Amino acid sequence: MQTLAEVIEYVPRRNWDAKTGRLSSIEKVKRLLDYKPEMRFEDGLERVHGWFTENWTDVERSAEFR
Repeated sequence: MQTLAEVIEYVPRRNWDAKTGRLSSIEKVKRLLDYKPEMRFEDGLERVHGWFTENWTDVERSAEFR
């Protein structure tokens, strides 16, 4: 499976992208709430990408960001 960087188009840094030290982690929620993911991140990303691919016409029609 392709990773996120391979799937999306690169967009150069924008002026308002000031913070560079952001990391995502579920370690705290695992520890505090005994959370256990039901699927791997890569599998979830592939499912989301598939959904958007299949439904892109509806997404474009309903989105007002263009």
